[in-house]
Amino acid sequence: MAARHSSWRCTVLMAGLSFFMAAAWVTAGERAFPKDLIPEADFVKLYVETVKQMQEYARSQSSLNQDYKKLENEAYHLIVLCAVQRKIGDEASIRKAIAAQNAGKVIAAAAVKKDHATVKQLLTDIADWNKIQAEEAIQPQVKSLIDDVPMDNFMKGLVQPLFDRFDKTPRAYRNLNAANFNAKLPEIQLACYKMAIYSWATYFYVPEADDIPKGKSDKDWEKWTADMMKASEDLLAATKAKKQSDLRSAVRRLDSSCTKCHDDFRMKD
Repeated sequence: MAARHSSWRCTVLMAGLSFFMAAAWVTAGERAFPKDLIPEADFVKLYVETVKQMQEYARSQSSLNQDYKKLENEAYHLIVLCAVQRKIGDEASIRKAIAAQNAGKVIAAAAVKKDHATVKQLLTDIADWNKIQAEEAIQPQVKSLIDDVPMDNFMKGLVQPLFDRFDKTPRAYRNLNAANFNAKLPEIQLACYKMAIYSWATYFYVPEADDIPKGKSDKDWEKWTADMMKASEDLLAATKAKKQSDLRSAVRRLDSSCTKCHDDFRMKD
């Protein structure tokens, strides 16, 4: 019997959704990720950013004691990020992504235990993407992301902070002049990549049949998460084309899809 989670409220976009534990077991192979959406070089930027943030949280035993929860969630982000790379990377990249995912699982557990020695060693092992000791065999994807990343951590620890940040990035740049907007594009693009990754990952957290509101089904969940994914793709297209007006329009579409999903799947205790 799946554990139930209390509903929670967030102020922005998809993070305002209320969920229960997913048990519809959507496999990672059933949801494609656009093959060319995140170039290898940009994936590496996201990876390096993630590992550096983890290193910051674990720079000492005292910092780990203070930020262990943040480190745990960043390790979960690493797992989700590498799940995407396993969908779009070549064989060598997939083997490295598996190794990084496996390290992320151990780091998440070690963070909770405040085991600084284990965290430090693993972060050293995976610090350089190009030098990761790749797995010898390509392992099958987990049954569902929820097997590796608990829903509560995914929604509260990953999605909510991203949407809080997102609310202060692309939306905040709509009134910038062209020169300043272009200067901020790398920052915006990394946020949009994360938006796409989390939009894709949300698909796997479909509620149990008994917890879906009357008149709705898992097909509605699939539709809205697909809409969020498409809006995220549009966001990235706008950043790559350096079109501020297109970015603004894509943000509105993302707002709309997230709000509609929120309206359909808001649940109360």
